[in-house]
Amino acid sequence: MSKSKHVVLAWIAIVVLFAVGYNNCSNIKFDNSPALLKQEQLELNSTSFVMINGGADYTNQKQVQLDLSSPRAIDMKISNQADCSDGNWEPFSSAKVWTLSAANKSVSVYAQYKDLRGSISPCVSDDIVHDNVPSDAAFIQAPGLITKDSAFTVSWNAHDAVSGIDTTSCTDPNGVAVACAAQVTIANSREGTNTVSVKLTDKAKNVSQLYKYSWLVDR
Repeated sequence: MSKSKHVVLAWIAIVVLFAVGYNNCSNIKFDNSPALLKQEQLELNSTSFVMINGGADYTNQKQVQLDLSSPRAIDMKISNQADCSDGNWEPFSSAKVWTLSAANKSVSVYAQYKDLRGSISPCVSDDIVHDNVPSDAAFIQAPGLITKDSAFTVSWNAHDAVSGIDTTSCTDPNGVAVACAAQVTIANSREGTNTVSVKLTDKAKNVSQLYKYSWLVDR
């Protein structure tokens, strides 16, 4: 048999094998039963989620980290609107950096997912309180007070408009940290100038300026 006939027979064999394989593939049927489709949609609806900064309640940064999850997702849409109308479809990723749409208030982020079948999830959401404004304080007693008394109480009003005050730290006239909430009592004020310092930290971890109150002891 000539070489050319061998080549022809080899090509015929390849064509036959390809045809058989293609015919077998065409006979594969994907499960599109109503029960399975309903089950997949229920799973898509119930398990899709977006989470901001690992579920944190507060942040002082506008740029946050999103954790994203949805079964069999191939595309996702991130949005600032409750109906996800201002988002654009993009390839699915389990994490994404996102800039919050507002500052110093509770802010929501919304996400929607599309799976391999083209089924679309509800528009799911998470929220976080953004706060980048430190707390403030105002001493109730007038500064520059002169007294002969050894015992002296320094008190103040504190305020935080967004996340709320988390901790208050104070130091006495000797520079020693003392427990405090809205006042500090010094039992033995020393002769001369005495100073108490107050610093506030809010729930978003903003730290206030150092507030100082001084008075003069003259015996």
